[in-house]
Amino acid sequence: MISKEESAELMGRLWESRPRAFFKHFDEMGEGTGCAVRILAERREPMSSGELSAAMNVSTARMAVVLKKLGEKGYIDKHPDPADGRRTLISLSSAGRQKYEQLKDEFLAVFAQITEKVGKDKICQFIEISCDIKAAVEAIAGNGQKHS
Repeated sequence: MISKEESAELMGRLWESRPRAFFKHFDEMGEGTGCAVRILAERREPMSSGELSAAMNVSTARMAVVLKKLGEKGYIDKHPDPADGRRTLISLSSAGRQKYEQLKDEFLAVFAQITEKVGKDKICQFIEISCDIKAAVEAIAGNGQKHS
């Protein structure tokens, strides 16, 4: 087992090596309005706010805020559920789909440049190692272990 000092040094190096600008954009696609747009675009079917909040793993209160922002930007359409008039279904508007395609294209273009500079083999190794780290974190969290 490595020492606390070695662990601190490695964690610091990992933190400093993270390309924040790129991952900030990536994170925005994974949470909040970016995540909602991505889920609605990939699903291609209208969803209720409850289904969307479950897919995003956020509270219904947080979902209401996200939907308000998306509505203000004109990225979503809301319409009554034909099967249950009490529910409202949400889908991407044409502006929302266009925004999703724009963000996706920008993200993929940047990722292609990064892959070109770093090399596909190294990117694949990074992904494999990241999956190993994720599995280790989940195993530790699943065992109820706490940091000391």
